[in-house]
Amino acid sequence: MTSSGQDERPRAILLVENAHVPECGEAPAWTAAATAGYRGYFENRYGEQWIVHASRDQLLLTGGDIGWETIEIANPDYRELARQLRNPAGSATNVLARELLLNEEERLWLHAVCAAVAGR
Repeated sequence: MTSSGQDERPRAILLVENAHVPECGEAPAWTAAATAGYRGYFENRYGEQWIVHASRDQLLLTGGDIGWETIEIANPDYRELARQLRNPAGSATNVLARELLLNEEERLWLHAVCAAVAGR
């Protein structure tokens, strides 16, 4: 707290409710944790929600469409991931392409995330 009695903690600027059916489960705890790194949220035209946390050491991705399972990539090469997401043809080595069936808008969102983090 400051000397004026005001709380110095950052306040949330985005609060999103889980729009998926209960059978999809609950989002993992890391999605609500206040940790350093890049945070991203995406909801496609069908209401399917995705959350990403990207840091130098790892990329975490989860979504209701995959039952809120966490896909983790340790020590990601964000430039390479962005390249592969931009041009997915022939990118069978991309762990995200192997693990997930992303539609074009989801793929482009994740490309933008990786490109933004690569530029940091």
